[in-house]
Amino acid sequence: DRVATRAERSSMGGEPRSVTLVLNPSLRFRQEHFGSLLWEPGRSGIIRLDAESTAIALFHLYPRAAEFTPAAPGLHEHLPIPPERYLAIRESLTRESVLVETTEGSTERKPRSDLHCVDRYLRATRPPSALAKPFWVHIQPFTFCNQRCIHCYCDGSPSAPRFALSVETWKTIIAKLDDYGIMDIYITGGETLLVEEFFVLAQDIRQRQLGIGISTNAMVIRDSTLAKLTELRLSPLQVSLDGATANTHDNIRRVDGAFRRTMDGLDRLHTVSTVVINTVVNKRNIDELEAIVALGVSRGCSHFKFFPQKATGRGGHQPLLLLTDDEIGLVLIPQCFELAQRFNVSV
Repeated sequence: DRVATRAERSSMGGEPRSVTLVLNPSLRFRQEHFGSLLWEPGRSGIIRLDAESTAIALFHLYPRAAEFTPAAPGLHEHLPIPPERYLAIRESLTRESVLVETTEGSTERKPRSDLHCVDRYLRATRPPSALAKPFWVHIQPFTFCNQRCIHCYCDGSPSAPRFALSVETWKTIIAKLDDYGIMDIYITGGETLLVEEFFVLAQDIRQRQLGIGISTNAMVIRDSTLAKLTELRLSPLQVSLDGATANTHDNIRRVDGAFRRTMDGLDRLHTVSTVVINTVVNKRNIDELEAIVALGVSRGCSHFKFFPQKATGRGGHQPLLLLTDDEIGLVLIPQCFELAQRFNVSV
């Protein structure tokens, strides 16, 4: 006894329902020289679009009716693509959930700062230069640290400043990286878990739905630290371990008792996160990599990172400790593959 809705009439074969499509608001977007990349935070998989598909996706940044009318005022100026081509691409974007249906008249979404106008995008005589945009970056807000590692690239120490720039300045930097399309931001130091401002920046990165990574020497893991890490859902956590024995690790880290405290901290971090062991490899510890993996496995670790010491910062003052190209190519890399297979871990 009531009048059928437009949707019901459509399902009954009556008047067709008007469909309004919009760029999927759950997707993040970054422009590339070939077009664009889109992805959903927290999920694997990246959608790659060419220039035309990108233009159509951006055309639907605000809701657009599915009916395409080339003669509509201004439309042919902003989207100079033949109707048949437009419809084919739009159908493909809908299948990939790049474009989704939305409530008619919804115009709440605002363009991100890196979304160029569609007309400028298509009128260019050729694509922008092939700039290789990074997917992740390291930021180094501080160099304050409770160790004096012989390989430290930033000369971190207990006497180093906690913050060279203000927290607000770093938030501005993070916002620009976000707009640029960076997917992951890693905060390095210095010792991250000793600086309270680190948690402020980590929260800002988290709220932006960006990936975040940190590295710690795990020497000072308080209950309050574990609570903050749990709240921020920081996982995995990278723990620096430069030797399988206290003698090697403490000698490289230049702090007595560092090995014992790091292993205790590693065990505590395991209660709230996956732990990745990171080792800076030089001539002093290259013979202990197998023992490091065995030690890590005994503590529940299954992910390891081995990086050759760099000739930067204090690492540049230790030229005799640096691995040669042959040691990296003929010893370190093959050993990584062998250890990964033998211990059933990732290296």
